[in-house]
Amino acid sequence: MLSISYRFAYDRARTAIEDSFVKDVPTSYKDILARTLRAVTDELNADDDFDGATFNHGNIRTASCGDYQGSLFFLITSNSYDCEAWTTRVSYGSCSHCDAYEAARDLWEDSEDADCRDVSGFVSLSLHLWQSMKSV
Repeated sequence: MLSISYRFAYDRARTAIEDSFVKDVPTSYKDILARTLRAVTDELNADDDFDGATFNHGNIRTASCGDYQGSLFFLITSNSYDCEAWTTRVSYGSCSHCDAYEAARDLWEDSEDADCRDVSGFVSLSLHLWQSMKSV
């Protein structure tokens, strides 16, 4: 489980995360995670009282277990010299009824107003990936 500083940083970063999804549709689970980590890292760096490690959102390692259904495991390292690390995972499916990313993408594409796309599915995935993170 992440410390309270990290959890509060996500809350502060949520608007930036959502705005990034409105601006440009995410291309994958990894893209959602990278944008989430980037926004949280920006919040942590802006906090003068924070002295912990920040995320290396540009170097996320992925392992997949499965084929058309399965799980994706992500390994995230820190930007610090002592190389802290975290993991998170998500399960995926083969269609929008059993795959959260595909369902979120459909919701975004089915939005009637192209200037006001529904990104709630991507935001939910961001929160899920964040809440599932564990220090290793």
